[in-house]
Amino acid sequence: MVDYDSDNDSNSIDSDSTIVFVNDLNGSEISSNSGTDHESDSDSDNDFEEFDVLPNDWEHDEIYQDDSHHVYSEKEHDHYYIGLTKRTYTDNRDVLLMINSVSPFVFFQYGFERIRRYLAEYSIVRVENAKVHIMKLCILEDGTYSVVLKTHWIRLVQRHWRKTYQQRKRVIRGRRNLANLRHREVYGRWPHGLNRVPSLHGLMQEYKK
Repeated sequence: MVDYDSDNDSNSIDSDSTIVFVNDLNGSEISSNSGTDHESDSDSDNDFEEFDVLPNDWEHDEIYQDDSHHVYSEKEHDHYYIGLTKRTYTDNRDVLLMINSVSPFVFFQYGFERIRRYLAEYSIVRVENAKVHIMKLCILEDGTYSVVLKTHWIRLVQRHWRKTYQQRKRVIRGRRNLANLRHREVYGRWPHGLNRVPSLHGLMQEYKK
């Protein structure tokens, strides 16, 4: 499981990222290869553009094909997506852009690191140290795909579940104690503190408005 629980503020996650514009879809370098050492006016089969294809490109292509429906679908306002973001400053505005996304089905079909690399390689721009987020899409009047990050809720759930999980283990260990088992046989209930096993129910109760 990916651990999103960290001390870094979510609003500054992408502040150190840098953009590298690429020449083609896979970010490959393009070179010209000629079979002769001198210029020729005639066409030659030896003159061609050679693309350097990395082994991981085929992995990315597989995900791209599986997620083609999502890639070409129209994204909807106020809907939630999984993908990459990039902060930009234009016209005195601080906007967090959605630069790539993946469907939930494909996200759970492949490993997290493979999905992260795919999103980075197939995004509009290449983002160093790419981080995957849950995003709420807000389409602005000019058509800009602005987003609000919701990944912080994952961090909160992970943090609270760690605490609840430790409480569950304490209760289960207590119920295995012979003295506590005897107490339950005599009185029909567990000793104080062992009657309820903490669960997901009510985990985020404190955030309820």
